[in-house]
Amino acid sequence: MSGVDAELAERRERRRQARLLALRLLRASKTPEQVIERLRRDGFGAEEAERVVVRADDSLQRGLNEGARGSCGRCAAVMDERAAYCEACGAKVPDASALHYHRTELEPRLARGRKWLGIMSFMYALWSVVFGLIPGSWFNLAVNMVLAAIQFGLWRWATKKLLPAAVTSLVLYATLLLVDAVADPASLFKGIVIKVFFVGFFVGSIRAGLEARAHGTGSVA
Repeated sequence: MSGVDAELAERRERRRQARLLALRLLRASKTPEQVIERLRRDGFGAEEAERVVVRADDSLQRGLNEGARGSCGRCAAVMDERAAYCEACGAKVPDASALHYHRTELEPRLARGRKWLGIMSFMYALWSVVFGLIPGSWFNLAVNMVLAAIQFGLWRWATKKLLPAAVTSLVLYATLLLVDAVADPASLFKGIVIKVFFVGFFVGSIRAGLEARAHGTGSVA
């Protein structure tokens, strides 16, 4: 293979990997603009990144609308259209009805789960501001700043893996409630309605992640 052929092959492989990445990000509810920006950070020019994302988006929509099997829903590997299982990761290929269910029922729930983890990050940050205005509450301020940073990381993780991110968030929140209850048992019942509300959202996120995993949507579960 000549140097020119090797360079062309390398460019084709780079574009193929970029399309797979774009597919994964689009399936994780990233907007085309966000995906283009990500590809530009990876060294692609603006026009080239836009072409890659357009092709990936066309492939994704074609798969959702027609049940096409051009790529794996879990790992985004290129597949034979007649394959029943992905050779790369072993995931079962969903049929058209399963794809329709994922698009209309499951994906909105996954999106709500990711959004809720982001809201919790904002809540911890808000509590940091509140404690910052109270004299002598520097310890609580520092703790909530750390919690906000951790929760922000979990929210970012949830764009790729909602289930473990949601489980970790619930464990973190439950641990905080337990620590407060040990320090002040009466605090367990303060704001109980809001606490149950928060836990319910975490549980809903976990259930969505479990269902996505059961349907083979590994990239978001």
